[in-house]
Amino acid sequence: MEIPSLDTALVRLTDVFPYYIEFILGLMALMGLFFIVYGGVSAWRTATVGGRGQLYGQSAPTPWSALGLMLLGGALSVPLVLLWDIAGTFVLGGTETYNMLSYLPPPDSSPWCERVKGAVILFFMCIGITSLLWSGFLVYVRITSFQGQGTGLKVLGFLCGAVLCFMITDVAILLSNTFGLDISFDNVCTILGGDSAP
Repeated sequence: MEIPSLDTALVRLTDVFPYYIEFILGLMALMGLFFIVYGGVSAWRTATVGGRGQLYGQSAPTPWSALGLMLLGGALSVPLVLLWDIAGTFVLGGTETYNMLSYLPPPDSSPWCERVKGAVILFFMCIGITSLLWSGFLVYVRITSFQGQGTGLKVLGFLCGAVLCFMITDVAILLSNTFGLDISFDNVCTILGGDSAP
């Protein structure tokens, strides 16, 4: 069996990457709805137990953790909006990633280097959306376990990594403008030495 080169393997996976991104987005939306319902039920149980908002000796969360679950659920329900807003702080705010809902790879008639460039960008977007999902899970663990020492730095790290990977084209332009170097995905054609497929 012939092992394909890295660029060929990435181009072959461009049909899979958009489905993966959409699956993770759908999973995050479902998790968000679950957290909202779970937080609402927990808040209702806490308010009706008769302990002035506290459940002593039970595993149900406090009112603050119930509120935290509902806020986390709301954030996970709209992950693209969350990424777009955070990107305004860390990177260019989506000026290069002009349409985050457009995950379609370049058509087969495009030059080979354009197809490889699209595959690399989609690969980084998959890493970014996975990192965002994991940071949401870490926040959930922190809210429900009450023993999340060091979780805040992990969440911040995964969240920053998610934004930087998902907005990789903005990051490349930002680095180019900062260091005065041409750090962009347009150099893929130069690296590959042309537009012809292997």
